[in-house]
Amino acid sequence: MSNVVIFPRSKQAAPANSIDEIIENMEVVRKEQVEMIIDETLSYVFNRSYQEGYDLSSDHCVKPTAMVVESLRAALYKTVGMSHPLHDAAEKLFADDQEAAIQVEKMLSNGNDAEE
Repeated sequence: MSNVVIFPRSKQAAPANSIDEIIENMEVVRKEQVEMIIDETLSYVFNRSYQEGYDLSSDHCVKPTAMVVESLRAALYKTVGMSHPLHDAAEKLFADDQEAAIQVEKMLSNGNDAEE
């Protein structure tokens, strides 16, 4: 019996007991997924920008760079019905939905051109 190693049992989380707990757990998972997407996507964008000579970490770019991060977070939250403070700001900034759609379409078509 002296050769047996007893490993500690990890405490497993109790299953959710209510719909509210399930929804809260889903929001936590969604937020974690959003953060993963932001990390992966913007790490590439910021590294690529730096390689091209644009230092987005310099003092005079901190706020606009933070806005990029928060804008992506707000957009991803919007797709899953979660709220973010920038949603209201975007509504005020882009009062015309058609103009905003044109801007997004331009960005998407430029991205598709780069892939070809």
